[in-house]
Amino acid sequence: METPDNLQEAMSMAAREWVELCQSANVRLDYSIDSVRVVEQQLARLHDQIPRGLVARFTKARPPDAEIHRMAMRSGAYVAEVLRRNIGGEWTTQSEAFPGKDVLTFRHPGGLELWPHVKTEKRIREGGAENVWAYIQALLGQIGPAAAPPAGA
Repeated sequence: METPDNLQEAMSMAAREWVELCQSANVRLDYSIDSVRVVEQQLARLHDQIPRGLVARFTKARPPDAEIHRMAMRSGAYVAEVLRRNIGGEWTTQSEAFPGKDVLTFRHPGGLELWPHVKTEKRIREGGAENVWAYIQALLGQIGPAAAPPAGA
């Protein structure tokens, strides 16, 4: 198994793991902004597969929290990689929102701080109100026309 040299590589590797996981289910991802729609569909499926209520209580069939977190990290890394490739940005552990603490953060070149792995975990756990495609659309609207993908991309 490949060992990353830095945070950027580690998160790019996690994004590749999400792509490979989706490929194993015959779902193709291409790192385009529009591919986040497909990520949303996959996260919706994961959410729908988690037993809830009495079924979960009696069968104890819920996936372990660590597995949900792992899926969220991979899918969130993919969402950030889409942003990085299309509009720029980088991973850091320093956040203005959490001074003095190491917090995994994706920072847009304009300084906007994002936590896509947190958003994808909320989507898996809480459902459609945490729609990742809507999140990206709102983000792109907030960043403005400069965020548009380069022509031919």
